[in-house]
Amino acid sequence: MLRRSAVSAKRVSVLSNKQNVLNVALAKENEVCNTATRFLEAQTEASWYMYKWTCSENNKTIQDVFEKFHSLTLVWTEAQKQLVCKRKEYQDGLQEILKEEKSVEELRKQQKSLLFRQINLQKKVTMAQWQRDKCKADSLEVELKHVRSAV
Repeated sequence: MLRRSAVSAKRVSVLSNKQNVLNVALAKENEVCNTATRFLEAQTEASWYMYKWTCSENNKTIQDVFEKFHSLTLVWTEAQKQLVCKRKEYQDGLQEILKEEKSVEELRKQQKSLLFRQINLQKKVTMAQWQRDKCKADSLEVELKHVRSAV
């Protein structure tokens, strides 16, 4: 019995470890998305202030260069926004996987519980038949059929 419980504990540990890994991955991904968003906002703000500064300058060359730089920054910003959007989609996918892992683990627990109940009922039926208690054996058989259909 000790061996079975150790194997069972090991299996539960592996399942919860998967969930822990997913939780860590989600946290890291969330951190990356937040950092990328803040970086994007800072770049956009810096570009805007540089553009405003160049507009106030009298040097046409500086204005031209920074106008093109601002245009390039807008394209870069749009690409970064798309990247952040894709990362959020990825994060949503990880959350869905975590949710499904939890439901699978819960179903495994239910199945295990039903299997133990089935085994115990089978033993009780055998005992009732051995004791020649027909009424008890029949009622236990009906209950056993319900448990088997649930498994």
